[in-house]
Amino acid sequence: MVTKGKRFLFFPLLLTLSLLWGGVASADQLANDTFANGSSDGWNGGYTTWSGDGWYYINSGDVADKTYHFGSSYANATLTITFKFWVSNSWDDNDIFEVYKSDTLIAQYDNLNGGSTYTKTVTAKADSNGDFTLKFKPDSDWYSEKAALDYVTISGVPASTKSADLRILENGSPSPDPAEVGQDVTFKIRTQNRGPDTAEADIVVKISYSQDVTISSAAQTGGNGFSCDTTSGSLSAGSYITCTKNSNWTNTTNNSDFTFVVKPSAEGTLTQTATIESTVTPDPDTSNNSVTSSVTVNAGCGGCDCSLDTSANDSSPGVVIPGLDGATSDVNKCISGSSQDNDKDYYYFTVGTDGILTIDTSSPNGHDYHLKIGKTPGGNEYYGDTVAQNHEVPTIVLKAGDPVYVYVKESGYDRDEYQLQFDFKAIKIVDDADDLCYEEPPKYSGMFCMDMGFCKGGMNCKTTYTLKNNGDSPLTQAEAIYDESGLGGTFANDCGVDPSGTCHQESGIDMGPVGMLGQTTVFDIDGAIAPGNSSDIWTVAMFSGSCFNGSNLYGSYIKDGEYHRGKLKKCVDTANNGYRPFTLRHREVLRGKMLTIGNTILVAPTDQSSNVCDSYRNGSYLDDTTRSN
Repeated sequence: MVTKGKRFLFFPLLLTLSLLWGGVASADQLANDTFANGSSDGWNGGYTTWSGDGWYYINSGDVADKTYHFGSSYANATLTITFKFWVSNSWDDNDIFEVYKSDTLIAQYDNLNGGSTYTKTVTAKADSNGDFTLKFKPDSDWYSEKAALDYVTISGVPASTKSADLRILENGSPSPDPAEVGQDVTFKIRTQNRGPDTAEADIVVKISYSQDVTISSAAQTGGNGFSCDTTSGSLSAGSYITCTKNSNWTNTTNNSDFTFVVKPSAEGTLTQTATIESTVTPDPDTSNNSVTSSVTVNAGCGGCDCSLDTSANDSSPGVVIPGLDGATSDVNKCISGSSQDNDKDYYYFTVGTDGILTIDTSSPNGHDYHLKIGKTPGGNEYYGDTVAQNHEVPTIVLKAGDPVYVYVKESGYDRDEYQLQFDFKAIKIVDDADDLCYEEPPKYSGMFCMDMGFCKGGMNCKTTYTLKNNGDSPLTQAEAIYDESGLGGTFANDCGVDPSGTCHQESGIDMGPVGMLGQTTVFDIDGAIAPGNSSDIWTVAMFSGSCFNGSNLYGSYIKDGEYHRGKLKKCVDTANNGYRPFTLRHREVLRGKMLTIGNTILVAPTDQSSNVCDSYRNGSYLDDTTRSN
């Protein structure tokens, strides 16, 4: 062992001189452990030698510790700890000398030379009672690789008599993780004033990121009083979003929450650093004034799940789509992949409740690809076509337990990238459309519009059907669907909806028990149809039969939170409920021989003599109840 001379008397003298000179006049010396004359000075876990050489020895892997009690004046005070230590001759590059506050590592020293001494200074805070536990540990891998302390001194300044412990922390993990370049990533933080006093204005929260981002939104979402200077646009790495509270913040249990949504610009890691401070009131514990949150950023699939496109989906039935499989509530799910050289990709899922499914398609590299949506693997009962950018698959109506099979294949021999955005809305399916009816006869107009039997024909022949809400609740997202299956000639050259709506051609519409419709024209009616109100749908055939007939009309709509679909019926006069028209006559003409028919008696008779209607038998003659009018 090398000889280690004691200089513990010199250090206190040096500190005393510096106090006299005023260099550290504001700091109080709180502890000075020198291990003189074999004393352990209250330390545990190590030992002094029989010779009392003034060193406190710590074996390899052991921990020397001591708890100091400085009193409430030093609650949360910042302490300066200076210590001198020696490491044994056998110390090597794998060994580390560690310093802890309680169980928290605050400093570590490596690459130490065996047989050498070192003097180090660290800072740490006392706890809320003014207590402080200090630990030293030689983290070495051999018994002979020990360490020893020559002295430990601690100094500090009493904490302010007024303080506010501001705290910032994560309010849930950032999501999604992993994320993708250009995808929205949500970070949530929570701030608190833990007292004991009011934090005086201004209180400032600063947010920065490790890479350039685009801000989608930035705002306080709980609590009040903070205003953020940047809520959208670009933010360079290391720049700040600053949220400021211009009023005092009392010591309460109330939280102030923030949500920041940003789009990363590069692969790697996106780290958000959030800090809080009061520009006026001292903070007794700055260790909780910052928090970092990170997510992994991949090159990505445009916000879609591309993890499903593996060798497992190269054969039928393919891989199940999580989230959609077994869905009992609304689900949005996007999948992405690629197909090349006759590669076929298969997916499937089974919904757990009734609902409506829409699928939007796109291609990141702008290529076409073949898409089939069916009830069986590889089937196209719902849809089958070549699609590319911004194409919407017709709405698919599903009952609980219905399977959906998806088939994707490249359209040539190049690499076709695809993205499929599934939007499932859980809603009860009702297989009737009885509240939406069409009025007969239709209205015809045009320069030449001739009756050709089933069809009206000629030049510029316009046929208009009036659709009426014959129920008692508003109908939303209403569609009228005209089945063109089996019709010869040209159905129409133009179509429309009045007062507002659009029309388009579509095929493969599932009408439930009615069956699948082939080629159709779909009329989308804007807004809601109130009870008793109507909308017109029309077609124009320029040079042939319009063949627009009510018997081929189907429809769908949402009523009272339920989705209805089915064949449309002719409107019925609900007042007469199917009875033939009649004429009301003066009661002297009736002479009590006939009753007013219908479901509703318009005027109740006041004279119950035999000379007027003295019976409520519906539609019968008074003198012969077997005869019905």
